[in-house]
Amino acid sequence: MPTRSLLLLAAVALTACATKPISPAGARVTASEMPPPPSCTALGEVKGRAGGQVTGQFVDGDALVGAALDDVRNEAGALGADYVYVGKPQYGVYFGSVRSASFGGRAYRCSDPAVATDARARSSDRRSFATDPSSARW
Repeated sequence: MPTRSLLLLAAVALTACATKPISPAGARVTASEMPPPPSCTALGEVKGRAGGQVTGQFVDGDALVGAALDDVRNEAGALGADYVYVGKPQYGVYFGSVRSASFGGRAYRCSDPAVATDARARSSDRRSFATDPSSARW
């Protein structure tokens, strides 16, 4: 019986750290390291995070960055944004290996839908974001 309880506890702990899928509102948000044009209105600050001390060891760096980017897009989408200006990812290092990634950014609503569409075409590749943890400042 104790083994069963321990397995249940482990499953719950891992589920709590799992990444969230992109929401319908988040899917409409373009994330870019380029500032938006002046026609866009700032809606607020957003943050996205993925991984952790336990679950991060089972995910590679690119997947962590992608999941953190999806998380920040979900937050921006919840504010009604269609564009989010993000910085470089920050990495969490535990016992010498990267276990988490996070983004901070500012959500915008652009009056011209073509702005977000054009930016999406230019920055749709997640690899355009700094995904090499060795280049990060610890």
